[in-house]
Amino acid sequence: MILCIGPNDKVQISTDVSIPLHVHVSGMDVDASGNVTTYRKNTLNGSWLGLADAMVPAASGVTRNVKTINIKNSSSTLSATITVLHTDGTTSVELVKTPLAAGQTLQYIEGLGWSLTQGIPVSLEMDYVQLTADSAAIAATTEATAVTVITGNAVVYDGATKVEVHFFSPGIFSSAANQITIVLFRDGNPIGQIRGYGTAQSANTIIAWPGETFFVDTPPAGSHTYSIGAFVSANNSTFKAGPGGSGNYLPMFLRVTRAVGATGPQGPQGFTGASGVQAITNASQLAGSPTDGQVAWIDIPGEGIVPVMYDASATHWVSPPVMALRFGTNETSGMWSVSSATWAEADAISTAVSNPLSRVWLPMGVWDAAGFKPQFRIRGSIRVTATPTNALLRASYATSSINGSRSAFNVPIAGAAIAHNSTNWKVADSGWLDVPVGYTVQDLILWSAQFSNTSGANNAQVTNLMIESRWVV
Repeated sequence: MILCIGPNDKVQISTDVSIPLHVHVSGMDVDASGNVTTYRKNTLNGSWLGLADAMVPAASGVTRNVKTINIKNSSSTLSATITVLHTDGTTSVELVKTPLAAGQTLQYIEGLGWSLTQGIPVSLEMDYVQLTADSAAIAATTEATAVTVITGNAVVYDGATKVEVHFFSPGIFSSAANQITIVLFRDGNPIGQIRGYGTAQSANTIIAWPGETFFVDTPPAGSHTYSIGAFVSANNSTFKAGPGGSGNYLPMFLRVTRAVGATGPQGPQGFTGASGVQAITNASQLAGSPTDGQVAWIDIPGEGIVPVMYDASATHWVSPPVMALRFGTNETSGMWSVSSATWAEADAISTAVSNPLSRVWLPMGVWDAAGFKPQFRIRGSIRVTATPTNALLRASYATSSINGSRSAFNVPIAGAAIAHNSTNWKVADSGWLDVPVGYTVQDLILWSAQFSNTSGANNAQVTNLMIESRWVV
């Protein structure tokens, strides 16, 4: 709804360049007694430039509800930026501002809002002339004395629009072998040439190429006329033409069209981009009061641009988890088994075990330098082959400098082991845990696992084992 109350309120239109506009405004007027009358205003302005009123203000005591506004750019070539404003006589506000291409209409409909429509596309053709009779015999031998073959009409151009000039003749006949040159002229001034050769087979032989040429030009602003001329090296040549139809030559023509098509309608609005996204190099640059799901991007040297997201439930900014260790594929064979109360490191898994152990060195120093700390989670299927006994599973890690030797495997949280005392398989999960303060930072970290059996007698087994790692702040 657009309301204009009394004589000071009105709708105005502003353009950044001079263009012809057709403007229609319609509405309903209601006076103080409740009487309703219709209102409409048509404006034709051949050179709308700058700010001007689009409507006659309502009378004192009358409220006008503007129902529709239609603003058509009736130019065939020019575009402009259109701004529609509402003023109360003191303060003006923008209702909409948009580019308006040649032939486009900006439309407001109450309840639907603003839209751009193309309407009927502007014709691409700017000039067309055809001849149905042969040209005069051409005997001129220089460009300066070239004989005119066909001349177009005078057309006003805007100085910015590229045009394609298309000349066609169904045939060019020469009295004997010669060279013929076609010249394209603008206002009698030569723009360029195209050249071909006739044959020496007999008199009145057709030239060895069709009389057709295309050229793209950007004529200066103002009225201009294109034409085609020709000259020969010797003998005479004639450009053929006819009315078309059975047994007749097609017409000869000169056509000028826009080199680009009419501007299409505005496409739909794209998706709104993510808000609150940052590009940072250190955790200290993260938002101090983030919302759940807020995302930032951090440049980790050697690792590239990595996303981090604020997890309100964890009260941390977190990096995507990375698989650090993987072992086991089934619960029927190839499990990791221990029969000792002494913790066994994953390095001790027998090479005879069919399930492979996979571990990877992950970056550590660069994340620590960026202000983040490590977290891990361990998950796997564990059981014992007989009771009473407990199967205990925990994570461990080693560190190393690049090109250095790895450290011994340390236990991240002493005593924080996953336990199970049943012969049934249990899927155990530690959840995300911090590595306690005091850990040694090196370039790389290698996550591993340790497994034990409290009784030291009955086998404890683990498979489908994995450790994930992430960085938090």
